Amino acid sequence: MKRATSIWILLLFLSFGIKAQTDDEFPRDTLKTAVIVDQRLGSFEREQLHTLDSTDKNLHTASNLGEMLQNTAGLNLKVYGGGGVTSASLRGGQAAQTAVLWNGMNLQDPLNGGVNFSLIPAFFIDQVDIHTGGYSALFGSGAVSGSIHTASMLKFSEGLQISVQQQFASFGTQQSGVDIRYSGARFLNTTKLFYRKADNDFPFINTQQFGSPLEYQRNANEKEIGIMQENAVRLGKKMRLSSHVWWLKNHH
Repeated sequence: MKRATSIWILLLFLSFGIKAQTDDEFPRDTLKTAVIVDQRLGSFEREQLHTLDSTDKNLHTASNLGEMLQNTAGLNLKVYGGGGVTSASLRGGQAAQTAVLWNGMNLQDPLNGGVNFSLIPAFFIDQVDIHTGGYSALFGSGAVSGSIHTASMLKFSEGLQISVQQQFASFGTQQSGVDIRYSGARFLNTTKLFYRKADNDFPFINTQQFGSPLEYQRNANEKEIGIMQENAVRLGKKMRLSSHVWWLKNHH
């Protein structure tokens, strides 16, 4: 019992000594609060940016997003035949290492991380920005190759606008698109309809058969139907509420 009491008294004196030493060496009022304010985007490189202008967009309204990027931005895309999978390969990276966003929403497949650009009609996209620098790291931990941003341009007070496109090409290719927009001072509505079909019955020489006969490709037809509906309400000078709905059905 005396031994336990002695140990308790010793610990009590040690605690007072440590507390006195701490208060003497590190006064509480010496260090004052410091507040550092910085913008997150300002710490990243934004020079490596390529934006497609309206001319590039108007020349490829009848194409898919992959064809538009390949012809205007000079990106390295892996295309697996007509109607096949089209994936991006920025700066030598894989498709899963390139983030693809639509109005801030990531379109990458949760299973393989890729995006099939042949399924995205260029008719549905108003603006395309391509980031290949360190700035792309803000949009996903795996976006080491870069990021491709697609967005809709929603502008108020522009009245009624109607745009119609029609295309006919070889191998039974047909494509139609309708863009109806109405925007007032406080409300905006955009409706886009898209339809595309292709038989893809192109001829080829079958070297695997005797005599290398001329045959026609079968079972390579495709059909695509899409609807995009966007609405926006202006709540103030710097505030608005918007909704974006994109439905797409594709059959190969």
